Amino acid sequence: MIINPHVNGVRRATLNNQSAYDIFTFVYIEELAKLLGISPINPENIIQSLKLIQHKPSLVAIKLITN
Repeated sequence: MIINPHVNGVRRATLNNQSAYDIFTFVYIEELAKLLGISPINPENIIQSLKLIQHKPSLVAIKLITN
């Protein structure tokens, strides 16, 4: 799913300006992220738009994108 990497790539103040990906690779190891197919997205390439959703968005998806 394309939304997940974009949501996980956003740096958040609540995570000490780290992304969810950064926290995951800190707690676990980067090799595990690679095995799971999780990869970082350059912050300049993160898209936070409903255009990522090809069908009618659910309220959960809208909440994730707008946070």
